[in-house]
Order: sequence, then C-alpha cells, then structure tokens
Amino acid sequence: MNKILSFSFTVLLFLACLPSTLHSAANITVGSTSLQLNGIAIQSELRSDWFINALYLSAKSTNPDAILSDISPKRMEMKVLADNLTGRRLKRFWVERIRNNNEPSSVLALAKQVRNFANVMGQNLVANDVIAIDFIPGSSTRVSINGSLSAELSPELFNMILKSWIGERPPSNEFKDAILGESNFDSLLTRYQSIQPSEARIAHFDTKLQEEIAKQQKADEEKRLAEERKIAEAKAAEEAKLRQQEVANEEARQAQLAAQAKVQEEAKQQELERKRLAEEARIAEEEASKPPVVEVPAGPSPEEIAQIKSSYTRAIQRHYSPHFNYPTRELMKRHGSSVFSRPRKGRTHGTVNISVEVDRDGDLVSGGVVKSSGEKILDEAVQKALFDAVPFPAMPSELEDETFETVLSIEIPAPTR
Repeated sequence: MNKILSFSFTVLLFLACLPSTLHSAANITVGSTSLQLNGIAIQSELRSDWFINALYLSAKSTNPDAILSDISPKRMEMKVLADNLTGRRLKRFWVERIRNNNEPSSVLALAKQVRNFANVMGQNLVANDVIAIDFIPGSSTRVSINGSLSAELSPELFNMILKSWIGERPPSNEFKDAILGESNFDSLLTRYQSIQPSEARIAHFDTKLQEEIAKQQKADEEKRLAEERKIAEAKAAEEAKLRQQEVANEEARQAQLAAQAKVQEEAKQQELERKRLAEEARIAEEEASKPPVVEVPAGPSPEEIAQIKSSYTRAIQRHYSPHFNYPTRELMKRHGSSVFSRPRKGRTHGTVNISVEVDRDGDLVSGGVVKSSGEKILDEAVQKALFDAVPFPAMPSELEDETFETVLSIEIPAPTR
C-alpha cells in the first residue's frame, strides 16, 4: 500500500511542478532551468500538415552535434494541425523515424524503450492537441499530452527521438534549418502560441492518467496479494513438514517402547541372552534392508534446464530466419556486379553472431553484434531483421529469470542471381 501511495504522490507532485504546455512562449521552464525557443517548423507528411513543432534549449544553437551533446534540459513540443491522426499510424511513424535516424545497434540496445515510447505516442490525436517531450538530465525522458504525464522513459532515449528532427533524415532540409533557428520563425510564432487544446481534450488525457494510476495501484495490490499468498503457502508447507516430522518421531518413540517391553519380557525367560542377540541381529538386518531415502530434486535438473535453454534458442533462431532479407541493393552499390561474379567471404557472405535478450513475453529487450561478418552492410541487415522479428516465442515456464539472453549464429550464404 505504501508503494501505491508513493506512486500516486509522485505523479501528482510532478503534475503540480510540470511546466505548462498549454501556454508555450519564446521562453519556458523545465524543472528549474529556463529554456529559449530555438526554432519552429511545420512538419508535413503525405502532403498534409501534421504538426507545428518547436525546440527549446538552454542556449540557442544551430549546430546539431552541439545540441545532441548538450546535457542541459531540453524540450521538443508538437502541436497538432491535422484534423485527426490515428494512434496506429503515429506508432508506426515514430518507430520508422527513430530507426531511420539512428544506428541499428543503438536502436537494438534500447529496443524495449523505443517500443514503449511508440506505444505512448500511439494515441488518437486531434487538432490543437499538444505533446511535450522533456529531457531531464540523469533522470528521464518525460512525455506529456495536453499537460498530463504519459510516461517517464530512459534519458538516453531523448537524443534518439530528437535525431528524427535534426538527424541525417529529417522531415525535410527546410524543416531542419527552421528547427535549428537558421530561418526567421516570427511569422509562425503567433500561430504556434495560439494553438491550445480544448478543455474536453485536457480532461480526456487527465482521465487516462487517472486510469493509469488506478491500473498501477491494482497491479501493485495484486502483486502484494500474490506475495502474501506465496508466503502463506510456504508457511503452510513448513508447518505440514513439521507435523509429518512429529508423527514420525511419535511412531519411532512407540516402536522403541515396544522393543523395550519385548526385551523386558524376554528377560524373564531362560534364553534371555540368545533372544536378545537374535533380536538385535534381526533389527540390524531390517535396518540394512531398508531402501535408502532418495531426495527428489524440486524442478528440472541442471541438465534439463540446459536442454530447455538450447531448445528455446533454436526456437528463437527459427522464428528469426524468415525476417532476414539479403541486402543485394546495398552491396551492389558498394561493390558493383562483382557481388555475383566474384563473391568473397566477409564481403558478400559470411557468419554474424548476434546477441539477443528477450523478456518472458518474447519482447526484445536488447541485442547487438557479437562477431562481425566483416561487412557492415551484412551486419546491419542482420540487426534490422532482429528488430523486425519481434515478438519472439515466449520464454518457457521452466526458466525462472525475467529475461533470457542467448547468441544466434546467422549464416549468410553467397548471393545468387
């Protein structure tokens, strides 16, 4: 219960301190840091204006590398211009933007964080909705919609998102120049400041926040009850074991009393010594003939666990294989038609060893190249296929860890026409 109250208090305290996204101006405050408006640009997709975007920095800059390396707070703010944008389209849009502007190895290293961000941004939006993405140094990447906190993600994720604006593949060169403040944005500023969400949309996302808090509280309560049940079951098992031991001790005591009575009775007979020795011999023989007590190990043996892990690794590799596409076009751009006429190992084909870490549901946690084929194009094709293969088969119930990590050996054959 203390965890639930702490979670609710933290969220409410954050909302109380959250800089207003409903009254954006040339200067805003994130935490205790004052930020300046660096640039404004309209983002168009499919010949339609989707957003009017703004970048806020602690100090204005036109250098993308300097902006990305700056560890001060930052904000990306987006105001919706389109009448409506579906969550399904936006989720796919953000995954593609992040993948197109970042190295595959970087995306794989934060695979789950990228998908969590895409899920948060996969909301059905309408005109005048406002999204703020704040970089809190050493803490988190915070996402809020219409003033309501939607997620707190890894701080390393912010620059991966920001590269979708100022990276190598921005929406357009004009967009990138405007965001970097290399063009005059005074004509857009008044329009930008006038866009505010309606009270109904503010209430809508505030309600979603409360639902998330209630959901978290329910999950915490269920976890607490499960832990209590586990403790109770362990206690009951221990008590049952003690009762069994007590019964066994009583039976042993009764058997011992009976043996003593028998010895006392035989002491009255003339052949006391012979019978005593015979009885001792008999008891010794009975004890020797009893089968040894074999403790049955709980759960699978180490050998069985190793077999389960090996089998699960093969299942992951079988699931991955159909998603790999040979990068013919990229290799021909680099090596020409000799890709087919003179294939060379390490240039047109070879082996790539790639690490894979999945959670219990089969979702990708992280991954990366362990052993290169010798050709970066082949390595990147293998990594892209790993991301596309999500989700993988769920972890076997016999494995106790929360995640499973293994290494796949991807054999890339020489190309054929």
